[in-house]
This record gives sequence, structure tokens and C-alpha cells, in this order.
Amino acid sequence: MTILQLTYFLKIYETGSYTAAAEDLFVTRGGALFERTPSGLAVTTAGKALRDKALEMLSIYEETKSTVRQVLEERAGTVTLGVTPATTITVFPRLYRGFSAKYPDITLLPVEGGNSKVQNMLETGQMDACITTYSEKFPDSKGRLKMSADLRSTVLEQTELVLCVSKDHRLASAASASIEDIEKEKFVFMKRPIQREAELSSRFARAGKEINILTRTSQSLTLKALVASGLAISLQPKGMIDDGTEVIGVPLDPPAPYVNVLVWNEKCRAKESTDLFIRYCLEQSAL
Repeated sequence: MTILQLTYFLKIYETGSYTAAAEDLFVTRGGALFERTPSGLAVTTAGKALRDKALEMLSIYEETKSTVRQVLEERAGTVTLGVTPATTITVFPRLYRGFSAKYPDITLLPVEGGNSKVQNMLETGQMDACITTYSEKFPDSKGRLKMSADLRSTVLEQTELVLCVSKDHRLASAASASIEDIEKEKFVFMKRPIQREAELSSRFARAGKEINILTRTSQSLTLKALVASGLAISLQPKGMIDDGTEVIGVPLDPPAPYVNVLVWNEKCRAKESTDLFIRYCLEQSAL
């Protein structure tokens, strides 16, 4: 006997009527587990024997469906991931493609913001994890992670800050560039001062000089266009705007190390989709 037949049987038992059961279930009347009597429809001996087993079987069936549905919902869930403008361009695409190929039923939902914003959102439980940048060597607190007891981190990528210049710039073919090489250059930065600007400002200050800032912008595409046109240069994470054709990346002298890190809230690993993403990132960082 199938689950559907058990459902029909219990509906007839419940309503005491072929017609009512058929109307409820949108099926035609039928069945040998009931018999008509002068007082109405009555269950047969076989029907009485079946009822308890039918209830038990359907209860197990519904419980199993619920369990499977819950597992699938957790597995095919969404990971809310904080990303900074720089990591959106550099490290996130690689992780997104690799993880989505391995777990196509899990959606990575990126939420963009500055380092402080995404770390604060993670701290307050508004997201599962975030990809941010980190360097203890930066001259102020802008370069440091704000870690609490529930937060963990792993390095995703070791990289550096590079001077971004146009392909025709005099430094385009240089192996590196010092403050003396760029002290008279005009710079373009993002609208809100962040780590990379703090790094350069500190170097200029130690040399007793000031940065000449041409303009600021909130758009990385605008920043790239200004650099590519030769109007200004900029200091950015390697791979953010330097494409090797229109914009060339030149290492600083001395170098400015920089890392992309994954930070997550350990409490969020209770959700399987988040745990799978963190495990995937840990595997990638170990390669």
C-alpha cells in the first residue's frame, strides 16, 4: 500500500464518508476497507487493523520529510559575506567561482562596505563572515583587525600595496619607487581616507614632505580612469586597478606588505552553509 492510499484511508476514517473524503482529496470514491451499514459507513476489521499502522507510518513519513527539508534548507542556504571595495575586485571573484562550483546550491551574498563597517556588521551578527585587509605594520589603527572572543581569522592571500601609474608614466618600467621618486606627483585616492592612504601619508611625513592630492572619488573605476589618463597616480592593493596594460603597478621601496583575510563569527558555523564556506576558505589558504 502506498503513502497516497494510506492518506485516502485515513481521510475516509476521519470523515466517515466516501463522498466527503473524495471531495477533500479531489479523488473518486472507492475502497474495501469500509462497508456500508444502515447507520452509515463503518470500518471493516481489516480497516481497524490498518488504522494504527497507517497513523504511525504517516507520522514517520512526515517527520522524515521535515528532517530532509531542514537539511536541504541548511545545505542550500545563503552565506552573507562582507567584502571591501578592494577585496571585491581582487580575492572575492576567485573564492566565489571556486566555492560556487563546489557547492552550487549555496548562495554567497556579498555585502560591500569599508573595513570598519564589515567588521562591525560581523561583530553584531549581521553577516556570517567577511573578507577584509590587514597589516599590523600600518601606521595607525586603520590597518588592524578588531577581534573579539567569538571571532576567528585566516589569511587568504599575501599581497602588497603598489603605486598605480599610467602605462606612459616615467615610473612604469621601474622595479620599485621611493618617496623621493614620487614626492612631486599628484595623487588620487578614494573619497574616505583608508589604510593605503595612511601608509603613504606616514612615509611622506617621515620624509618631511606632504602629499599633493589632486582629487578623491568614491568609485574605483573613476580612480582607475584618472590614473590611466596620466592625471594622477595612486597607492592601491596589487590587482585592484593595475591591469598591466593601461595601469601599471610599481612596488614601493621599501615594500608595503598587505594581506587579505577571512574573518568569521564562530557562532555562525552552526549553520552548515557557513561552515562549508569557512572550511573551503581554510583549504584554499593552506594551498
